[in-house]
Amino acid sequence: MRVFVTGGTGYVGRNVLRALLSAGHTPIALVRRQSIAKLPVDLHGKIEIVNGNVNTSESYLTQLGSCEAVINLLGIIREFPGKGITFYDAHVRCTQSLLDASKKAGTRRFLQMSALGVHGDACTGYQRTKFEAEQLLQTAGVDWTIFRPSLIVRHEEAGCENFITMLRSLLTMLPFVVPVLGSGDYRFQPVAVDDVAAGIVRALMTPASVGKIYDVAGSERFSFNELLDIVGAGLGIKKLKIHQPLWSMKIMAALLGGFSFFPISHDQIIMLEEESVTDAWQPFFTDFNIAPIPVRTVIGA
Repeated sequence: MRVFVTGGTGYVGRNVLRALLSAGHTPIALVRRQSIAKLPVDLHGKIEIVNGNVNTSESYLTQLGSCEAVINLLGIIREFPGKGITFYDAHVRCTQSLLDASKKAGTRRFLQMSALGVHGDACTGYQRTKFEAEQLLQTAGVDWTIFRPSLIVRHEEAGCENFITMLRSLLTMLPFVVPVLGSGDYRFQPVAVDDVAAGIVRALMTPASVGKIYDVAGSERFSFNELLDIVGAGLGIKKLKIHQPLWSMKIMAALLGGFSFFPISHDQIIMLEEESVTDAWQPFFTDFNIAPIPVRTVIGA
């Protein structure tokens, strides 16, 4: 199957491209010219690359017309309106443009990456725009499947920042202590990136997944403190945790979160408080016949 992929240079995207190749599919990746260097070396020469922009369908409509399915992985976790980088543009406008192009090209199968916990009345722009993008799919007349992942983890990958590399940086940043936002008791339900990629690719050949929304999470829940301890044990590091009050960080994030030098946004703090857990994680693994990778082996390696 020829599969059109957006967001292929990102953390999840590059693993989806690998999974597509392993399954015998032909990935066609829409990549902005300035982002081609982000593709890992092992994918060079193995995938078809289309230089273009999602919001300019003329740059990729011909190639999209040769594909039987679309996988849309576009998304950002922080917006910087001063630089023209917004949740609305990345999540809503881009999804609408890709849907319009897919209908023009006659490509009906459409897989969308969303996020766990999104809903229309959410307190954050990230969650509201992710939900709005889901609504676009459900009314577009395409054969859609939506994936809502919790924290996606991988041990390490050169040139690809992820949650585990962030924890490693925290643990090695200061000599005797590690800074923790708030109590550190807020929970995640991590899932291995290889499982996420496998499920997305298997959905292409699973007609029963059409019209379904999948919560994508592992079988175990961990607090931030526990994740720090597991990663630290893998590094042979044990440090005293210094907890930063959430109220003070919220004030600072409200003032400075729009600047890339500040490590976290106000929206991200709110989502930490809400947690990222679900009771409905099993259908993803059952429907796509996936044996979950034990997350401890990923984050503690």
